[in-house]
Amino acid sequence: MKTRSLKVFITVLVMSLVSLCMVNGIALVKADNEQVSPLTNVSSFVMNEGASVRVDSVSGIRFKALLSESDYTTLENLEENGSKVSYGMLIVPKSYAVANPLTKENVFGKNPVYGYDVVNEDGTIGAYVGGATKIVNLPYDKLNKNTETGFYEVKGSLVKILEDNLNLEFVGLGYIAYTPNGGETEYLMAKYAGNDINNNARSVVYVAQIAAEKSTDNTFKSKLNDLYFSKVENVETTYTVETYVNDTLVNTVSDNLTTVGANVSVNANEVEGYILDTEKSVMQGTAYANGKLTLKVVYTENSDYVLTNGGFETGDLTGWTIVNENIGAVSSDTHYWLNDPESAEGFAFGLDGTYMFSNYAKSSGDSEIGKLTSSSFKVGGSGYVTFKIGGAKNAPVTFVNVKDVATNSIVKRLYNGNWAERTNEIKSGCTLNAYRVDLSDFIGQELYFEIVDVATSDYGVLFLDSFNTLYWSKPSDDFADACEVDNASIYQVYNGNFDNGLDGWLKDGDLGDISEAKTYWGGDFNNDGKFFSAYEPVDKEGAMGTLRSSVFTVGGSGWITYQLAGVEGGDYIYMDIIDAVSGLVLARFYNNQPASCTLVSYKADLSALMGKLVYIQFTDHAMKDYGLIFCDSFVTYYENSLAENGDYVLATNIIERAYNIANGGFETGNISGWRNVWGNTCALVSDENFFAGTYNRDGNWCFSGLPCENDKGLTRSTSFVLKKNGTISFKLGATDHNETYVRVVDARTGATLAAFRNHLSSGTDSRAYLNQYHYTFDNAEDVTCYFEIFDNAQDNDGIWRLCVVDSVVVNTTPLEGSTLAIKI
Repeated sequence: MKTRSLKVFITVLVMSLVSLCMVNGIALVKADNEQVSPLTNVSSFVMNEGASVRVDSVSGIRFKALLSESDYTTLENLEENGSKVSYGMLIVPKSYAVANPLTKENVFGKNPVYGYDVVNEDGTIGAYVGGATKIVNLPYDKLNKNTETGFYEVKGSLVKILEDNLNLEFVGLGYIAYTPNGGETEYLMAKYAGNDINNNARSVVYVAQIAAEKSTDNTFKSKLNDLYFSKVENVETTYTVETYVNDTLVNTVSDNLTTVGANVSVNANEVEGYILDTEKSVMQGTAYANGKLTLKVVYTENSDYVLTNGGFETGDLTGWTIVNENIGAVSSDTHYWLNDPESAEGFAFGLDGTYMFSNYAKSSGDSEIGKLTSSSFKVGGSGYVTFKIGGAKNAPVTFVNVKDVATNSIVKRLYNGNWAERTNEIKSGCTLNAYRVDLSDFIGQELYFEIVDVATSDYGVLFLDSFNTLYWSKPSDDFADACEVDNASIYQVYNGNFDNGLDGWLKDGDLGDISEAKTYWGGDFNNDGKFFSAYEPVDKEGAMGTLRSSVFTVGGSGWITYQLAGVEGGDYIYMDIIDAVSGLVLARFYNNQPASCTLVSYKADLSALMGKLVYIQFTDHAMKDYGLIFCDSFVTYYENSLAENGDYVLATNIIERAYNIANGGFETGNISGWRNVWGNTCALVSDENFFAGTYNRDGNWCFSGLPCENDKGLTRSTSFVLKKNGTISFKLGATDHNETYVRVVDARTGATLAAFRNHLSSGTDSRAYLNQYHYTFDNAEDVTCYFEIFDNAQDNDGIWRLCVVDSVVVNTTPLEGSTLAIKI
């Protein structure tokens, strides 16, 4: 009979009534005698996934629900007491069931959404029952058992489906009706297969297509074609293309338009960073009705595009190179600042996995500086990379460089721009922040990460995790867009013209200050606005100390320009270019064409230092002869070479002087090249003898603590570069007290490399005698150092509490008769 709303015909199978004996199995009464439905304990009632197709004289689709034998037997036995149990199958278009689910309230309730024709016991159609939207309801009194599966089945078919509806998806849902003797009917709806309506939503054409694929019977296939396929040849459908990377779905396109039964295929694109897996991919097929066809394109990651150990999950620094191990190590700590007054458990780093790189694995402070360099990777996929960084508060001194392997140039400089000391009222200064970086402009290029920490305070700590370098698409908003440093800040030293005073410059010692004066006693300064002047506020020629710039990276052509006045000679006053990570002096300049205090414009070629992170440092250990500093107009980036530019004087690089100690024999008659860091350790003496014997000095002067024996202090040389496995030679007298000695100190870290006392001292009256010593270091690379004379002896106890020093020479060979110094 044709329904009013679906325009389909239905076939109803009516089964005879049979009485069965009552058996135990379903609880009918609660402990407090409250009546409960026996349907409550029926757990096996579920729809069979999918549907089947009819191939008799009419078109049709069949759905079925399954019920276990034990549940069915128990339900049937309920009829012994005058109750009634029946079964049924509801069939509706999927769109109906999505808009208004097939619940017992919507179908059988007091105010139902759906209605249906009553089917009489003789198979005739009776009265219409229910709401406004008509559906198919196929009732059964008894069920048949499937002998192969052992389940009883509730089946329901739609037949003679109109051609316009052959491509329409229907849903079948079984139900059980229980009417207690004299009571109201109760209903139990079957569960969809997998609790998903889509597992029981099918069109007759789609079911026919699957049946044809599985069959080898040509007669059967011919019937399917006549009943279904021939009638939907031009019906539109879609197919889906899913893209996987390994086993992860990364992209879905579901609106690819075609017609039912058409042969379709997908052309997989070559994607940088990925390898097409042809064995796992399904790249062609016949288009199913209802968009049911899914093609799969499966890629695997190319390891060349994946950073080695980007998450430190090996538990060590495999794939990474560290400069100065004291900046940190791999750690599994999840929290920092344990037993903090605000939280006994500390505060979460927010690491991924088990491990991360942590400054706190080596140090509890932020004074250590260094660098961490990754292995290389190629840029592929979407071009995005991600990473996590914590601490690293200040961009000028702690940052992440992305560098090109071929040119060693900086592609991008990134920093922890989302750093916050507190987040949501909780301490977060060392918590990892997650960032994403768009490197799509560099697809196919080989890059690497360089993480630099040259901060010594103010959250100059470093925490890292999760450097991931291959993404199919843009990473989610769980990652913030990385904060980039503009190129001008990378290559151009900050405040190189002193327009912002001494911002970005660190002054140690009373060397002068910012001035805007145009003239001096002998002429014009030739300055452009503000500049650093040793005449500010008064003449500082006798002062000693250092003036250091912020860091910058040597880039462009490698040429820099600047203006100098004073800074003459180059032995006791000079301008160094220093490696910000290692502290090594890379180049040394002075005012090689002085014009009194008039600023001279210089150019210097630093192209040999390309890509290095450096700073400019003036050292002033001079006391006269223009031993003072005037400087201005530092420009550290030029795209093109200045080799032929005649507007500047070519600076003379006196780097070889950096490998010597200035005034190591004190032959200037003063402490030029040395400075008293604190206290007062000495006076220079020209006497050949002290009160009890000869000094055995070289030349005319030596350093002696005898004139100031009761004083304490520390005297330091200028810095020098100690070559790999370098040897130092010196003369030493007195220093037989445990608080008086000389030492060689790493200028970058402040660590003592070796300390010495005068172990050849003998006899009270000869202790000031200068013995010749030497010592060879085991340093694996060049290191910038200074030599110190230390006197911190206490009250006079009969021991000589002073130092006598002469002829300090570095990077030399031992003199004949020299004694090997004993390291203390």
